Amino acid sequence: MTSVECLRQFVSERLAAAAEDIFGVFQRAVVEYEAEIRRQQRLLDVVWKPEIKLQRIGACSRHHSACM
Repeated sequence: MTSVECLRQFVSERLAAAAEDIFGVFQRAVVEYEAEIRRQQRLLDVVWKPEIKLQRIGACSRHHSACM
């Protein structure tokens, strides 16, 4: 193998390793962004579609014959 071929192989290997590192960081960033989007969507759902639960406050009053 000539020195030019060795250099070409070395550069190719380093570029491939750098590309793998970049894609790994990119993939982690996408996962984090997706988690943040889901979190914000849940917050928006609470604001735009609130769930209202009604409960009776207590037993009927002694002064009223029927419960509300």
